[in-house]
Amino acid sequence: MDIDQRINNIKEKHLNAYNWKSSIVPFGIWVNDRKKHKQIKYGMEDAHKYFFERQMIMLHDSMEAGSDIVPVLGIKNYAVSLIPSIFGAELTAPDDDIEKIEDSGYWVHKMFDDIKEVCDLSLPALESKMLSQLLTQIEYYKENAPGWVEISVMMIGPFSTAELLRGPEIYTDMYDDPVSVHKLLELCTHTIINVIKLIRKVCGYSEKIVNGAATPFGMWFPGIRFGDDSIINLSPQMIKEFVLPYYKMISESFDCSIALHFCSNEKLMGRHIVEGLIGSDFIKCVSTQLGTIIFEEKKEIIKNKLSVEAGYGDGVEYFTKKHDGFNNWVKRIKDISRGNTGLVIYTEVPSIYEAREMLEIWN
Repeated sequence: MDIDQRINNIKEKHLNAYNWKSSIVPFGIWVNDRKKHKQIKYGMEDAHKYFFERQMIMLHDSMEAGSDIVPVLGIKNYAVSLIPSIFGAELTAPDDDIEKIEDSGYWVHKMFDDIKEVCDLSLPALESKMLSQLLTQIEYYKENAPGWVEISVMMIGPFSTAELLRGPEIYTDMYDDPVSVHKLLELCTHTIINVIKLIRKVCGYSEKIVNGAATPFGMWFPGIRFGDDSIINLSPQMIKEFVLPYYKMISESFDCSIALHFCSNEKLMGRHIVEGLIGSDFIKCVSTQLGTIIFEEKKEIIKNKLSVEAGYGDGVEYFTKKHDGFNNWVKRIKDISRGNTGLVIYTEVPSIYEAREMLEIWN
């Protein structure tokens, strides 16, 4: 099987799972052998070249392992700080741990001491040093990556962006001055839309997402995946009022579905988020580390409405311990995913050998 056919088969497998049209649960594995990588520091010259080298090594090893990963160079090193940088927020570089650099980005200092300050705020121009660096990185990736490799930039959702700009006071503002909060959310949303349009243009992709798009994590989703961790703090009613209207704007702009990530752990699972999202016809996936628990508990409620993406981060490790071994957890997944299923799982391991061991058990 040639590379194009292999990739198309994986894309089809992903789309069928996200759309509840298959009994197969895709299992993607990224191989991240840290011994092979050079250290990358904030502010270093030509950092995008080092990111490219690192990601191509990971991609090569992951493809060799043979899992359900769509080959993608996921640009995640701007993380939460890209959109705030366009608004002019002050940014601070954290420590130089490469995993934090790649997945967390700069820390964002809040811009607004009073929510009333947004009343005179207008839509910012698409200009910032960070945005220029991102476009340079995309161009370099395009010039140097094989033609069958996708490029995808991690995007943060409107509410989490607004919280970064306003700070934790936004949670009381939602009661005291909801009009101003909605103004800030609207500006964040329009800025996000404009940035995505620019990114897709530079990448050489059409503006409308017709046949799916790669997430930065190698999944092929019928739309755009957003990180929006801060919605974990909202009630279902607040999600309907302050989150859904802005994802609807994004969905209509690109004629696509939305996948929504929030972090989960044993003490904070995020079950209530499903209640807030279930009524929409544009949010088609919830993505969270321990999502298979939500899938199992709420399968009848979410069936044909919301798919679940899970396992990444500490997810697989957590479930392996909980079920006394990876084998037992895989059996559990097979049991809960009988029939057409809306479940997608991916994870990361340190070696090709370990990836192949897991795939042998999975298959």
